Amino acid sequence: MEEEGKTNTGGEGESRPIGLRTFSSDVAEAVKREQGSIIKVAVNEYERRQHEQENVSPTSKKNILFLTVGIIFLAGAAGLLFYTLLSRPKDNLPAPAPAKSSIIYADFHTGLVIDRLTGSRLAERLRNQIALSGKSGTIEDIYLTENGGLVETERFLALLGAHTPPNLTRSLTNEFMVGSYKTTDSGHAFIVLQTRDFANTFAGMLDWEGRLWEDFYKIFGTETPGQVTDLARSDFEDLLIKNKNARALKRADKTIAILYIFLDEKNLLIADNVETVTEVLARGMLR
Repeated sequence: MEEEGKTNTGGEGESRPIGLRTFSSDVAEAVKREQGSIIKVAVNEYERRQHEQENVSPTSKKNILFLTVGIIFLAGAAGLLFYTLLSRPKDNLPAPAPAKSSIIYADFHTGLVIDRLTGSRLAERLRNQIALSGKSGTIEDIYLTENGGLVETERFLALLGAHTPPNLTRSLTNEFMVGSYKTTDSGHAFIVLQTRDFANTFAGMLDWEGRLWEDFYKIFGTETPGQVTDLARSDFEDLLIKNKNARALKRADKTIAILYIFLDEKNLLIADNVETVTEVLARGMLR
């Protein structure tokens, strides 16, 4: 008995494996099946194979079109995401953590992004943050950033539009602190400036007294513009706080509008009440 399933014999005695389909074998089978012209059958078989290849070939026009559309869609989505991230308003971005510790010990730290804020708008932003309530007796360190970097002293005073005497500006270091001392009713502002030249800073502060209230009343005071002008014409008085000499501008009812005091030969404090000064002195300088 002959073995089955191994090979088939062709017309010329050649053998080929069973199951290997070729174009010629497909045409032959189609001729037997359809009883048609061999040319017509061959053409139909060729077109059928071409159609099958187009459906599965990665180089077919239809598949290339789908691939191109997919790439364009993904590129557009990536571009839209990139644009959205770049166009976010900077004011909504969180401020970076302070590069250094605050000048005095603070119970908590708050970063304010002040990009594009100057003059009254900057003062209002600070005032609103300072006035926020907090646990009584705590101090908040408010550090300022602009274009992603910490704001330095000279830049801060320039943004406020302060009329700082040149000799005073030159005597100050780059480091300063804006703070809020929280009491039962509100927060009280204070500013610490650091000096590298005590004598020039002291002389510069005496020269600045005539414009100090005008420069800072939007942060410290509640006066109307008319009251600000009247108060700015008043003179500063000597004041003693914890055996340290201070200079204070007082209202008609003798309450303090603004004062400044040298905590030591390196640190100058500007505040609006004695309680804030007392708390800052009790905490001492960290640097």
